[in-house]
Order: sequence, then C-alpha cells, then structure tokens
Amino acid sequence: MDAGEIIAQHRVWLERRRDAEKVEIARYKADGKTAYAESMSPADSTRTRSPESSRRSSGTAARAPSTSCTGRPTDSRRRGEAAAGQHLGRGKRLQQPRTAAITSTKGTIMRGRRAIIATTVAAVAVLGLTACSPVSTESDQVALHYEGGSFSSKKFKDCVASGIRQTDGAGDKHYVYPTSQRSFTTTLEGEGSADAKAFTVVSKDNVELFAPATVTFTLNTGCSETKIGEKTYAGGILQAFHERLGNRYKAYWGPDMEGDARPDGTPEGWTSLLNFAIGTPLDTSYDRIAQGYEWRKLWNDPTTKTAVETQLTKDIQTFVDQQTGAPEGQHFFTGFRVLIGKPDPVNPELKDAVSAEQTAVSKAQSQQKQAEADKLAAEAQIAVAEAKAAALAAEKKAAGDDWIRKYAIDKGMNPFPPPVVAGTAAGK
Repeated sequence: MDAGEIIAQHRVWLERRRDAEKVEIARYKADGKTAYAESMSPADSTRTRSPESSRRSSGTAARAPSTSCTGRPTDSRRRGEAAAGQHLGRGKRLQQPRTAAITSTKGTIMRGRRAIIATTVAAVAVLGLTACSPVSTESDQVALHYEGGSFSSKKFKDCVASGIRQTDGAGDKHYVYPTSQRSFTTTLEGEGSADAKAFTVVSKDNVELFAPATVTFTLNTGCSETKIGEKTYAGGILQAFHERLGNRYKAYWGPDMEGDARPDGTPEGWTSLLNFAIGTPLDTSYDRIAQGYEWRKLWNDPTTKTAVETQLTKDIQTFVDQQTGAPEGQHFFTGFRVLIGKPDPVNPELKDAVSAEQTAVSKAQSQQKQAEADKLAAEAQIAVAEAKAAALAAEKKAAGDDWIRKYAIDKGMNPFPPPVVAGTAAGK
C-alpha cells in the first residue's frame, strides 16, 4: 500500500469519526449526561490505552522495520523501538484519572485530526524507510553497489556482476556501466546517433577541413581492489573511474540513472563524458597529424588515410590517459581503434575549383585522345596510298612497255587506235 492509499483511508476514517462525534454530541446535549469523557473518540482513547493495546492498534504501517530488504536487522529497528518507547512513556503519563468532563468538543475533534495527521506522516515515513533498492544487470553490464540508507552515509559495498538481479537495502544506490565495446562518433552535421559534430583540422598547405571520425574502445570495468595514491579502492579501477568521472558527469545506467537519456537509452551524461575524455584528445591528435599532409592528400588519397588512422590509433591512448587523469600504469578506457571519414574542405570553392580542374583535364585528355585517333587514321590512309602506289609500280615494272596498253585496257580504252592515212578522215 502506498502513501496515497494510506492518506485516503485516513481521510475516510476521519469523516466517519466526525459523523460519530456529532451523534455523541447530540446525545450528550439531549440527555444532559456528564460522562462524555468516558466515551471519548478513539483518537483520544488511544492516549489512555495500555502500552500493549497501543502497540496492537498502531498496525504494521506505524511500526519501524525490524529487518532490511535482505533480511538483516537494521539500525532503524532500534531507533523505531526507542521512538515507540518515548511514545508509550507519554501514554503512561496520560493514564491519569480525569477529574472533569471534556467541555470543548471542538478541542476533541482537533486532537483527533492531529492524531490522524501524525499517524499518516509516520506511515509515509515508514514506507520510505522500507523501500528496497533493486538492480538488474544485462550480460554486457556491471554495477557498483553503494550502501546509504536514510540514517547512514554512502559508502562502496561491492560490485554486481553481469546478468545479476538482486535487491539491496533501503536507500542503496546502483551505478551500472557497460562492459561491451562502445564507440564515439563525429559526423559532418552531428546528426542521428553521432556524439558530436566533426572537428576541424588544418593541412600542411593551410586549408581547413572538417574531419569526421569514429573511435571504438572499451571501458575498464576491473573490480579488483587497487590502491591509487593514498586511497584504496575496494571496487578497483571501475570505482575510481566512477568517483572521479562517472558520478560527476552522471554517466551511468541503471535504476539510479539521473538526467536525460538519448533515444537508445544512453545517458546524456555518458555522451558528455565521452566528448571530454575522448573527443578533446582526438581533436588535438588529429590536428597535429593533419599538418603533415597537403589537403588534397587528406581529402582523397587512400594511402594518406591509412597512415593517419594508424597514427591516431597509436597516439590516442596517451592523450586520453592524460585528459582523464588515469592512474600511472592503468587506463580508464582501453582497446582504442580510430577510423576516419573523408575530410571535407570548409571552403566549398576549393572543391568547385578541383571539380573545374578535373573537368578541364578531362576535356584536354579527351581532345588529345581524339587527335591521336585522327593521326592514326591519317597514317592509315597514307599507308594505304603508299601500298597502292607500290603495287602499281611493281605492276608497271613487270609489264614493261606493254604497261601503257594494259593500263588503257584496264581503264576501258582502246590501246590500238586505227592508223591514220593522209587525205582521209581519222578512223576511215
């Protein structure tokens, strides 16, 4: 039963009590009785009951919890018993013979109301004290368990392994972190599932480019006790990470997650942490490496792309450790791999110029190829003519003096014209 239901029930009880008191008052006035004090409302009579009857009438809602959610006795039990003792002591002091009848029914009703309010507040407080703290980790999650009830300070208790469902004491906290590979992604527009907008880098020839990239990594969730500086962390490097970074950014999952979450359930605090812990070192390292290459190489050369990815992957662990203040010889994040997208010039005119240049080059290459084709065609024609001339010369040489006659015959002419006689017309 929650606090709302308890309050509602007490309100109904109060209304019924008021109706009953009205009946008693009417009867008292009608009969002229003076023993009204002996038939007081239950709200007052509880003050004169014996300690045993007071404990029975208080019900379970007003009793302090005797054990925790895990079945262990709690400090609140002793505090509850002490409070009950004080209440009962007051009851004993009130167990004195009344020498006069109650003359103010309004005072009786007000005392009844105060009793109801006190009982309701106590019930609500008990509900808060007895609320358990459940946690359930997925197969790729672990959790840090911190004790911290309403009457005790928070302190690390233990680690909750993957695939575990358990319930701990009231007020305990559970901070869940991933064990699987995670990623930090930047894109040109920062849209969709991207963690940030692409950084800008400057090339060797002073051209500024947007530089998208994706970094894959794993959070170090080791939970073996470790000493860092003067402090010993029972929860290992994961506890140190949580207390130094995770808790500050609210970068944890689980029932005690705070702040907003992204559509996929990732806490916004986790994204903010990655921008600080990985995004800033990536930007610094990428900018330094890019200054060793001309922008066209960075923009569209596969060999350069591979070289940049290799160098980023090699350098980023050191930069991230420095950024996060990781203990010497240990890492909060491990297993880095960097993949870069195609950089894009901030100035779009550079791409337009390259496009125009490529168009001109393509046109020139086309014209050159056409000229070469025409040359080859002319050379072929010359070769054909030369071949024909050579064949004709060979034929002429072979025919000797008869070559003219043969040529005339081949051309449809008569190589033997009729003789011309003087005084006659030609051909007669």
